[in-house]
Amino acid sequence: MSYFDRVATSWMSSLFETLEDNNQTRVRLLVAAGGLVATVVLWVVHLSYPNIVEQIFEADSKFAMLILFTVAVAPPFAVAFSLGSLMTRRATESVADESGPMSGYFYREKANREWKLLIVAGIFGAVNFLLIVITTASA
Repeated sequence: MSYFDRVATSWMSSLFETLEDNNQTRVRLLVAAGGLVATVVLWVVHLSYPNIVEQIFEADSKFAMLILFTVAVAPPFAVAFSLGSLMTRRATESVADESGPMSGYFYREKANREWKLLIVAGIFGAVNFLLIVITTASA
């Protein structure tokens, strides 16, 4: 067995163990997959019928705009947030209740990582909405 085969086998086996051990990991992967599928469906519908978004803009309805914004932002936000949570899983695991001079630092670092993850996921959702608006205007 070559070195590459051993490394690949070891990596795949640890990946499967991680997926089977942690239900939260499995849920995050399902959310990411569902968000990816929803984003693809959203773009297929949008590119097939770009006049839907144009009609929403022309109607000038706040409720319809809110629905459009939610539908356009939520799937990519869910993908980015769940994948980011998987990548920073060890970083966001709760630190044992420790007392001492560094306990506030660990709490602050965890809060900073979670905040950054929310910001990046929000940017992904906003870019998706912006691209929908741009492709509607150019159609």
